Amino acid sequence: MTSRHAALDELRGLAVLMVFLSHAANDALLPGWLGGGAGQMGVQLFFMLSGFLMLRLYGARRQTLPAAREFLLARAGRILPLYWLVLAISALAAGAGASVHYQLADGMALAAAAGLFVAPQELWSVPVEAQFYLIFLVLWMAVAGRGWRAALCWLVPLALLVAAAFRGGVSELALAPAFAPAFLIGMGLAVLPLPAALGRGVMPWLALAFIALNLPGA
Repeated sequence: MTSRHAALDELRGLAVLMVFLSHAANDALLPGWLGGGAGQMGVQLFFMLSGFLMLRLYGARRQTLPAAREFLLARAGRILPLYWLVLAISALAAGAGASVHYQLADGMALAAAAGLFVAPQELWSVPVEAQFYLIFLVLWMAVAGRGWRAALCWLVPLALLVAAAFRGGVSELALAPAFAPAFLIGMGLAVLPLPAALGRGVMPWLALAFIALNLPGA
């Protein structure tokens, strides 16, 4: 297991800030050029960081049943308790007649969200993240701790093609295949010799520069 990189926490903070500013701009609380699709870049950054950390923490290990169980329990512990709590509170409040932000039309919608198939409003990214955990398990078993660089050389272009076709065909559904390139690119960064750059805190500044260049209103 690798040591903790403070720069990754900085990148997480940057991603959170991007999403927050984008929503605030979309609600006319901030200048409009901060909104539009800017929040999507923050979400993609989260997905890249997730792929990076998954490969750094587990990629070199041999996949066994205990290792797979440890992976799933660790990932579930990070996202499910708070996610399910928000869903439960939303459903109970709506049932009591209160106005809630996360609208769940009926029991089927609640079951779909709780089962990590698709979720309402800003919660959409949680099922996508969970779905990719299962994809990672399959890749981990297939690569067997060896040859990640070679595997990612063809996995990333393939994922880009799948994502392009997927988002064109069912763009309203937020499912892992449409966002797999972000996770896989993060995994690709994990096999590069980046620890020195991360230690100096270079990566967050590079990310900020690229984000500024790609703001929808810029």
